[in-house]
Amino acid sequence: MDNPTAASPQATLLQLDAVSVRRGAVQILDGLSLQAGRAGISCVIGPNGAGKTSMFNALTGRLPPDQGEIRFNGDAIARYPAWRVAQLRIARKFHIPSLFAGLSVRENLLIALWANRLAPRDHLRIVALHWYSPLSQRLLERLLMLEQRQQTPAGSLSQGAWQMLEFAMVAMMEPRLMLLDEPCAGLSPAETQQMMDNIRWTIDTLDASALLIEHDMSAVESIGGHVYVLHQGKLLAEGPLADIKASELVRNVYLGGKK
Repeated sequence: MDNPTAASPQATLLQLDAVSVRRGAVQILDGLSLQAGRAGISCVIGPNGAGKTSMFNALTGRLPPDQGEIRFNGDAIARYPAWRVAQLRIARKFHIPSLFAGLSVRENLLIALWANRLAPRDHLRIVALHWYSPLSQRLLERLLMLEQRQQTPAGSLSQGAWQMLEFAMVAMMEPRLMLLDEPCAGLSPAETQQMMDNIRWTIDTLDASALLIEHDMSAVESIGGHVYVLHQGKLLAEGPLADIKASELVRNVYLGGKK
C-alpha cells in the first residue's frame, strides 16, 4: 500500500526514517518509517503496545530516538527538546486530557492562546488577559458546551467537555501539525461525531495536517483518508481505509472496536 505523499517531497510535512527507541530490554520503536502530508487528517491505528503513543512521544521530544531521523518541514528535529518542538507549531492532545483543573475554562483557553505568542513584556501587561483570535471565536461558536461555561472550573466539567476543552486549546495554538491521541476516548457516539466534525473543520480552516490515534473504528471511518497501521513498533501497512480493512495482514494483528 503506497503512501500518496511519498512521491512528492514538496507535499511532505513530516517524515520518520528508521526511528528506533529502546529502553532497557524493551524495543519500543523498531525502525519506524512513515511520511505525512502538509494538509489533511491521517489516522494511526494498531493494537495496544504497537508504538502509537511512543511515536508521538518521539515526535515531541519526550522520547528521543536512539537511531533514525525525524524531519519536520525539512528540518531534522529528532534531538529537539519538547519546548523547541512546540515552537515549530507542532501541538499535541494527550490521551488523558492535560488541563489546569483549578482554573476556569476561559483561563485554560487563554493559556493556549498565549502559547508561542506571549512575549516577555506581555507578562506585565493586563491586555493579555483580553486576547482573542478569530479562530478562537469561531471555534467557541461551534463548542457551545465550552462557550456557555467559560467561568466554570475546568475540573468540574464532564468527560466530553474535558476532551473538547483540550482539543480547543490545541486548536487555538494554530498549529501546522496536530497530534491527537484518542480524542474521542470516553465520548458518546453523538460527542464522537461532534469531535470529528470539529477536527475536520479546524484542519480545513488552518490548512494544517493532523495525525489521529484512534481505537474506535467508527471515528476512523468518519475521518476516512490515509491510515497507518503500527505493530510492534513498526509500520505494518498504510493506505486508504478500504485497503486497510481488506488487508489479511492487518486483520491478523488488529481488531478495532465500535461505539
